[in-house]
Amino acid sequence: MHDVLERTAWHSAQHTRQLILMLQTYGIEPDRALTSEDLAGLPVPDEVWDR
Repeated sequence: MHDVLERTAWHSAQHTRQLILMLQTYGIEPDRALTSEDLAGLPVPDEVWDR
């Protein structure tokens, strides 16, 4: 169960990072972007997009 919850959390966080970047690309600044503290302990990739 721990693995499922961790995967769900970091996967959602990664998509949130992508959405924030897309908004910023169009000049829309979100109310609050994710911080390094929000992502602490989650195995999110360094890059927002896969290469």
